[in-house]
Amino acid sequence: MDEEYGDSYLEISQLHVASAQVESQIELRKFEATPDETWYDQPVAHNLKLQHDSSMRWESIMKRHKTRIQSRIASGCGTFVRLFTTSKVGFNLHGGQGERDSSVQSYMRDDMLKVYCPDRPLEGYRRDSILYKWFDEENVHVTHLFPEACG
Repeated sequence: MDEEYGDSYLEISQLHVASAQVESQIELRKFEATPDETWYDQPVAHNLKLQHDSSMRWESIMKRHKTRIQSRIASGCGTFVRLFTTSKVGFNLHGGQGERDSSVQSYMRDDMLKVYCPDRPLEGYRRDSILYKWFDEENVHVTHLFPEACG
């Protein structure tokens, strides 16, 4: 749930509390016509009290949830900003820990070819995943890079 959803839910729960209070007052005024009985012993009064109490509980849960969401959003943004500017694997920023080492990404294709296709007939060949044959990489353009273990 995001913050806006929590706000809406909180408003709804506050309306439920107000509705239960108004309904209780209406029923109490109806009941005042019979003075020989007590209002709080009536089943209607008991049901309205339960409704009011549950609405109050739900409202407190939603307030607590909204507070948690706000703190989580604030801490998440702060953490991102802190880590973004100091990360060794950041976005080639000159600052913090310095420029990141991009050699892993630069040589990833070659490293994967060595691991997954060690038995290539010649350097510069790719395996066609449909014909299951090796072709010069200039002739094989539409192919997945590593659809299988090339074997």
